[in-house]
Amino acid sequence: MSATRRAGSIASRRQGRYHPAIAVLTLDRHRPPSFVVLSISAAVVYLLGVGIVTAVIPTPLFVRMTPVTISNLVFWIMPALLVGPLIASSVVPIAPRTCDVANRAVAGGVLSFLAVGCPLCNKLVVLALGMSGALTYFEPIQPLLGLVSVGLLGYALWLRLKPPGAPSAARWRRSRPPFGD
Repeated sequence: MSATRRAGSIASRRQGRYHPAIAVLTLDRHRPPSFVVLSISAAVVYLLGVGIVTAVIPTPLFVRMTPVTISNLVFWIMPALLVGPLIASSVVPIAPRTCDVANRAVAGGVLSFLAVGCPLCNKLVVLALGMSGALTYFEPIQPLLGLVSVGLLGYALWLRLKPPGAPSAARWRRSRPPFGD
C-alpha cells in the first residue's frame, strides 16, 4: 500500500469518518478478508470447545446431569460471536490498538464457560457448595454470569475496535452533564 493511501486513511480517521463497523464489514482489495475468516474460525472453535466440554453438544465421553436450557444456548452462542472478532483483531489488527483487553477477554471467557456449564458437573462448584447448593444457589445465577460475560466481552471488543480519537467511557461521562441536561 502506498504512503499516500495510508496517509489518506489516517486523515479520514481524524476527520471522524472512521467507524469500527465499517472496518469490520468492508472488504476491499487493499485488505484481504483474513479478519472475517479468522473471526468466523475463532467463533467456531470457541463453540466447539465450550460446547463439547460443557456437554451442550452431546458426546459419548460424558453425560450432562442437568438439561440444556435456553439461557445455556444463548450464553454459549453470544460470547462466541464476540470472542471471534476479539481473537481476529489481535491477530489481524484492523484499527490501532487503544488498550490491552486481555484481562476482560479472559474473565468474559471464564464467566461464559461457567454460565453454560452444568452446575453438577463443575467439580469446584460442587466442592464449594455441595450438590444441593449447586442446584439451589449456583444454577439460578448462571444467567447473571452469562450477562456479565457478554458485557465484558462486548466492552473488550468495543475497546479494541473503537476509533483512536474516540473518547473513553470515563472521559465521555465527564464531558456529559448528569441527567442529559
